Amino acid sequence: MPEIRYRFFGKKGSLPAKNKIMKKQTVIITGASSGIGKEVARYFLEKGDNVVINSATKKKLEEAFEELGGGPDLAMVAGDVSQKQTGE
Repeated sequence: MPEIRYRFFGKKGSLPAKNKIMKKQTVIITGASSGIGKEVARYFLEKGDNVVINSATKKKLEEAFEELGGGPDLAMVAGDVSQKQTGE
């Protein structure tokens, strides 16, 4: 499997192919109720990581949660991440 290229905060690099050992991580994804955010969540879930999805729209977030399969590796937090009470 080829490496996946990425650019993160101006740093170039590559993600190792699936056959390389990586530790399970927890990934927080904002804007995850649709589009790229939801597909990024799907990618990390398929890798076996813990994923927390967020969206300001609770109903759409719940739909995305169900579409992604729910389960013990997926959590959701509805709310505006620029507001402190969202994370409390």
